[in-house]
Amino acid sequence: MRRFALVLLAAIAVSPAARASNIPDSYWAEPLPTAMYAATIRDIQSKLKELNCYRGAIDGIAGRGTTGGIKAWQKANNAPQNGIVSEPLMQSLLNAQSVPCRR
Repeated sequence: MRRFALVLLAAIAVSPAARASNIPDSYWAEPLPTAMYAATIRDIQSKLKELNCYRGAIDGIAGRGTTGGIKAWQKANNAPQNGIVSEPLMQSLLNAQSVPCRR
């Protein structure tokens, strides 16, 4: 399942439409399905850490630090700041044009 999620997310991430500003706000509030969510938390944490948005451990647990990192990334990338792990978050976060956080 983890490989499938990574392949799917990698394919979506290279799409030019994956920029945060091009995605309707309503999509940001739709969480990923549970099976996909569990497989991607470590990937989210890794990318957030790479972009200087997350300082915690890469442990696969979506706690306050992960939610704070997501909100920091959303702020830096002009996305709705809700901290929800959604498909638009994954599309935009893995996009090579993600803006790093200033911390």
